[in-house]
Amino acid sequence: MRRSMTRACAAGLGLVGAAASASGADSALGSSAGIAAARVASAEPDVFSTGGLDGDRKQAIDENKFHVVYATATWCPPCKQMKRTTWVDGSVTEWLEANAVVTPLDVDEFQSDARRLRVRAMPTMMLFRGSTEIGRTVGYQGPSDFRTWLESTTGRGVPAGGESEEVAPRASVQDKLTQAAEAERAGRLDEAAEAYGWLWDAMRRDRADDEMRRGSLAESIGRLIDRHEPAREVFIERRDAIGSQLPPTDADEGTLLDWIALNGLVGDDARTVEWVGRSVDDRASLRFMRQQAGVLRPILTSADAWDEAAQVVSNPFAQARLELMELKRAQRSTGETGLDDDTRAALADLYAIAETIGRGGVAERVAAIILRTEDTPELRRALVARAIDAGVTGASLGTLIEDDGSDEAQALREQLDG
Repeated sequence: MRRSMTRACAAGLGLVGAAASASGADSALGSSAGIAAARVASAEPDVFSTGGLDGDRKQAIDENKFHVVYATATWCPPCKQMKRTTWVDGSVTEWLEANAVVTPLDVDEFQSDARRLRVRAMPTMMLFRGSTEIGRTVGYQGPSDFRTWLESTTGRGVPAGGESEEVAPRASVQDKLTQAAEAERAGRLDEAAEAYGWLWDAMRRDRADDEMRRGSLAESIGRLIDRHEPAREVFIERRDAIGSQLPPTDADEGTLLDWIALNGLVGDDARTVEWVGRSVDDRASLRFMRQQAGVLRPILTSADAWDEAAQVVSNPFAQARLELMELKRAQRSTGETGLDDDTRAALADLYAIAETIGRGGVAERVAAIILRTEDTPELRRALVARAIDAGVTGASLGTLIEDDGSDEAQALREQLDG
């Protein structure tokens, strides 16, 4: 997962790439226990809650309401415009008061939540039913458009009396997301699998939907497969329709990414690893692989396919520098320092790949740029251990832990000597 957020507001839905999926919506919202959401400006719309992600989600579930998460920033002009217009418009607040709990999420104050929800541009409005995301829209939304989006996504309107009522839903991605989530909650798992299969096919048509499809939708599918084995067959069929063993040689990039993603969903990353091994000598295939190094690297290193990883990640120093730049950009407004677990694991992989490449001092350069950010015995041991996982031995590894007198370092030295 990328740790940076574009500090450019989405002026409209043209920034479709900004509508990245909210991967792992359940874990994302659940991770915010104990966080009290601060108001994002001194004069907030009355419809905004102050309960935080966890508190607002619980309230929404308890009251059988939807949960609206509004990703915003104090420096974002469209966000300010929405606060002056949409969030105080009577038709919008009427719907929200009857049907939803609204959480304002300042992306600079709550960066970890924004990263987990994969917010890439502001404003972003996300709509949840329970812990499942059923809709997302990016960019300024006027009152009429926003109310229409809320109603069409949820299939719920508000009559003159103020009580919520069900309205005739339209056949759409949002409707199917709602259907899938409700079927899964009710234990109708075959119905949920069918709905998720429909969504996987339908959401490829739009770029913004396609990004959500490989993010939060894929995670929902993965959870269903873990719970309901027959659901795996639904997606094996889709994978096999592309290629039962290998993807077709003339497949476009979107189809290749689908094939890779489906292999992961059905627990068959070995086919992706095999394809990389067979195709890495083909110039066009290698170009695609290097463009998708962030997707392929963890698959390859988890499978101990280090030689293939070294071909796909041809410049581990540049990749390590990019990882660190993105982390520092994300931490700039919080004052946090050091490495998070995801970054630390990625950097250890990149160091091991650099050692596998073994030329031009690249491993030393990768280690140096990592240790300039965080230099601890634990991190040095992690770099050495990951290089040993990759089958690397040598004096250069020993120098990283030469001053470490711990039992863990001694065990690593014994592996190097052996």
